[in-house]
Amino acid sequence: MLDHRIAFKLRVSQGDIWGGLLPENAFREIWNSSNGRPREAIRLATLAATTAVEEGHTKITSGDIISAIRRFSNERIREVTGEWTYQFPGIELIVRKMEGWPKEFAFSQIEELVEITHLEIQCGDPGSNLYSWVTGFAGNPMGFARVLLNAEILWIKRSRTDDATVFDPLRPVELTKDRWFAIHPMFAPGLGLVGA
Repeated sequence: MLDHRIAFKLRVSQGDIWGGLLPENAFREIWNSSNGRPREAIRLATLAATTAVEEGHTKITSGDIISAIRRFSNERIREVTGEWTYQFPGIELIVRKMEGWPKEFAFSQIEELVEITHLEIQCGDPGSNLYSWVTGFAGNPMGFARVLLNAEILWIKRSRTDDATVFDPLRPVELTKDRWFAIHPMFAPGLGLVGA
């Protein structure tokens, strides 16, 4: 399916796709950046092909793939946060506050985010009314973390050295101040995370 999509978009034969059209390790990069879902891999490959065409390239370069991954990441941030906007308006603005953060961080960073966001709301900063619901978590940053975990924006780590995993609300890991968190790896390029 991926071959057909690329062949159509770039007007090349299917035999040329993996043997010169895409740079080495392109499939691995596309697959690892697409949450392991075939439809997302196809979408990302299509974005890479579109980027190559826009740049006037006759084949997809590593730079085209990097640009496509960043674009795809930003699109996924908008889509995932869009699914939660009905319950948590302005959640994308909250996620965008994580731009430039380390990919993994201690609970204290969540506490700081809640505190700063709460102050913005209290001071009436422009646009802060869009996420006024955060005020309800001013004294409960752990509850705020749970919102981001349930939305799969954040993943949980039992300790600093543990691997990050998706939070399972049916069998939740106890949330304590010594837990570490990671931003979903698919969002890393869109947020420009440090260490990603």
